[in-house]
Amino acid sequence: MSTSYKTLSDHEELLSEKGYLAENFKPTWKMSYWLNEMKEIFETARYNATGNNKKETFSLETMGKFQFDLDHVFFRIFFEYNPKNQSLRIKTVRARLGTIKKAYFLKDSKDLPEAEKVHKLLSEKYNLKYKSTLFEKMEKNLNINRRII
Repeated sequence: MSTSYKTLSDHEELLSEKGYLAENFKPTWKMSYWLNEMKEIFETARYNATGNNKKETFSLETMGKFQFDLDHVFFRIFFEYNPKNQSLRIKTVRARLGTIKKAYFLKDSKDLPEAEKVHKLLSEKYNLKYKSTLFEKMEKNLNINRRII
């Protein structure tokens, strides 16, 4: 794993290493479209940043399927291009599973969390929230039934 991620190809490698380009995100043919979109948006950001001589931010969204395709985690990845040192970095990753959300503010691109670990964290929070709610409803119904009998 590279220690310095500055170019677009470095970031493609990083996204792959961290599981964001895996088959559970998009079939191979769709992933090539997503990567082309990433390249086009990057080129536009680089052009604007160079012309304006200031940092330019852009984002891309993707979705990964986990737990036998039952859990759909939506990711929005925010990039920043700096024209002064001609470098690209990932600033933020926002992830969502149902109504459970998590944002990761990165100091460096290499701090990008693994997609599977993000899913695990969101899934645990999701299960805590909804299983406890379901359990409370079941308990309430049980108490109502006990009063009736």
